[in-house]
Amino acid sequence: MSTATFQHDFEPCLARLGTTPEEVYALDDIETLRQLIIKKERERQAIANDLEVAARIGLVISETNEAIQIKELDQARRELSKFRKEMDGLSAQLNDMASEMVNSKETERF
Repeated sequence: MSTATFQHDFEPCLARLGTTPEEVYALDDIETLRQLIIKKERERQAIANDLEVAARIGLVISETNEAIQIKELDQARRELSKFRKEMDGLSAQLNDMASEMVNSKETERF
């Protein structure tokens, strides 16, 4: 396997760990390289875990916001229904008053 092919196959693995070929080639012993790879893999795992936690928190926030919006809409519907009933009642009272006024004027004519 040529050096270019090896480097071509090797670079995606390094990129996954967030390191460069230069960083690896600068090391003189295998133990240091092993420690670097372990450190980078732990960092990668920590980032992946943080992203998963952030995604879960985002989902909980989204679901909570949706629940709050549903409650607010229900409350608004109840208040609107109550308001409409009150307006219907007032409208009926006004109609009754208007009828009484018409009846009163008709009675006064006779």
